[in-house]
Amino acid sequence: MSSIPVYIGRWQDYFRNRVLSDAITLDVRWGGYLIAALSTFIRFVATAVWSLVAFTIHQRCAGPDKEDGVFFQQQVVYRNQGSSVSES
Repeated sequence: MSSIPVYIGRWQDYFRNRVLSDAITLDVRWGGYLIAALSTFIRFVATAVWSLVAFTIHQRCAGPDKEDGVFFQQQVVYRNQGSSVSES
């Protein structure tokens, strides 16, 4: 690709503070693997978080004092929330 040599590996950027100074440089192939793994991980985490949020909303809104059609529709939507991970 490029004729300019690039350091591949872990390094520190000394112009940033100590917490943000760690960096890693990967070649294109391993960078693609890292992006795919991170996006898959984020998808699973987001699905789990949405399940928790939907369950919390469902439980918080549930109660014997509300009994109209819109309430039941909302409860069904929150209770039967679907995700591509949990479908069988």
